[in-house]
Amino acid sequence: MTRFAWLLLVSGCATITDAEVAARLDADGDGYDAVLFGGRDCNDNDPEIHPGVEDAWYDGLDADCDGLSDDDRDRDGYDLAVDCDEDDNQIHPGAIDRCYDGIDSNCDGADDFDCDGDGSPREEDCDDGDPDAFPGNFEVWYDGIDGNCDGANDFDQDGDGDASAEHGGNDCDDLNPFLNARDDDGDGVSTCQGDCNDADPEARIDDDTDADGDLFSACDGDCDDDDPTRYPGADEVWYDGIDSNCDRADDFDKDGDGVPLSADCDDSRPDISPLVPEICNDGVDQDCDPTNEADCDGDGYDPCDAPTDLGCDCDDAAPGVSPAQVADACYDGVDANCDRRDDFDCDGDGYRSAAHGGLDCDDAATDIRPGAPDAWYDGVDSDCDGRDDFDQDGDGVTEADGDCDDQDPAVRPGAVEACGDGIDSDCDGFVDHGDCDGDGFVDVQRGGTDCDDTNGTVHPGAVDACGDGVDADCTGGDNPDCDFDGYPGTIDCDDTNPSIHPGAPDLCYDGVDSDCDGSNDNDCDGDGATSALRGGTDCDDTNAFVHPGATDACYDGVDSDCDGWPENDCDRDGYISVGYGGDDCDDADPAFNPGEPDLALVPPDYDCDGL
Repeated sequence: MTRFAWLLLVSGCATITDAEVAARLDADGDGYDAVLFGGRDCNDNDPEIHPGVEDAWYDGLDADCDGLSDDDRDRDGYDLAVDCDEDDNQIHPGAIDRCYDGIDSNCDGADDFDCDGDGSPREEDCDDGDPDAFPGNFEVWYDGIDGNCDGANDFDQDGDGDASAEHGGNDCDDLNPFLNARDDDGDGVSTCQGDCNDADPEARIDDDTDADGDLFSACDGDCDDDDPTRYPGADEVWYDGIDSNCDRADDFDKDGDGVPLSADCDDSRPDISPLVPEICNDGVDQDCDPTNEADCDGDGYDPCDAPTDLGCDCDDAAPGVSPAQVADACYDGVDANCDRRDDFDCDGDGYRSAAHGGLDCDDAATDIRPGAPDAWYDGVDSDCDGRDDFDQDGDGVTEADGDCDDQDPAVRPGAVEACGDGIDSDCDGFVDHGDCDGDGFVDVQRGGTDCDDTNGTVHPGAVDACGDGVDADCTGGDNPDCDFDGYPGTIDCDDTNPSIHPGAPDLCYDGVDSDCDGSNDNDCDGDGATSALRGGTDCDDTNAFVHPGATDACYDGVDSDCDGWPENDCDRDGYISVGYGGDDCDDADPAFNPGEPDLALVPPDYDCDGL
């Protein structure tokens, strides 16, 4: 079924236009039809997602609708979570890992210089292709494998030099080094044939005579039955050329490592001799060659921090890394020639390649790097700032696109033209114009009549709102008296009401400052105290001499200070003066009143009883 037929089913029998069909097929308008209708747009609700879009890695969005994993940048089939190198599609889990190249191709984290994975690197392992052969391993005899890498014959378990008779040799007892098929003393009888002492041709099968009286016969192992100081178990004096204990060991090889004292740097330790592999950097000269103690990879160069002076090996675990290497491949993470240069800065300009996480946009040219001088219009981004080399002012428009001043970002096609600055800001070929505010009137400074060419509401003929300080009609001044009461707005406290102006009648208690004097409308007498009728403390708001704090004269019948105290009690002792109908005989002294005690019948008369 085609997408058009599907749309027909969805819309029923309704008729839809071609534009409606297109809108339904491409709902987000990005130019790509939805997958649902046979197109390739995997998200038709987002115009930023469709084929051809540059897909940002690791954001979880398939922006270009290619259906491929957003976490597999090198497209090797393995995502970032398991791929140890997302820049190389030859490196991923399951890839073939070549040993000794220093690259973990299969991302298993194994030592690249231990090919068989037995824990011993190549320079120590006698067979780095066999995980069952490495130093220190348990030796399985007669399997043909040197399991512990000691170099011994795997078919000669007792180490007497003869292979086991059971495995093609002639040793009749491969667990006893004293029983073998050799005839070392030339007496015609081997130890396997019963020679009791194959170091003495005089001692044969039945020779058990103790000639020197040391309790050992030749058959008992006495290597010199004429010398009572030589017998098995005697104290051995090393380096005198005499086998005192008859063990047949080299008298000049005390540690029995097969190397005589003359060539052995420590004849007391079998693990130190020219035959022993050197273990680097352990402080011990195992192979009696002090020159290679610190050279672990055996390339002839010591580590850079070694006390010896064999050259500076920056990776002493890799024989392919040393100052002897001439070429150093960039971007492999290996300083092959140990020149200490950043492997991701191929041109050596001090900046890493942008392709490998750095800032250098051209890692093959030393003159192209962040901070380098950048010449404009040469097509080269020398300072790697990513800016268009043909857009010097960075306004997004080049000279080829019509930028008439590529050193000023404010000058370009489409810019806002600023009037009066003498600059062709929008690059239309015209420098400014005379009507900046677009009100149809030319600026007075350019010979016109517009007194303010920055405001489109100010021009000749405009309505001039009074009192706003703006000469809107360009007549030379603002309308000063909006309510036409004869007082300009500068002194009229309400220039919208002609009944309010300086000198107008002002009614008390109406809340309106009609005379514009700024006084309290609830202080009618102007004494500074609000009327008690309006919530204040002035007990008489018609008399400016009556208010709290005023001087209150006695006997005048007026409560001048509004404290409510009787006017005929001048000493304020609570008794009215006798002169005003009371019984206070001395209204100037509160100590005299009918309530005071009077204990004497002589003056003064404190209680005013006349006695």
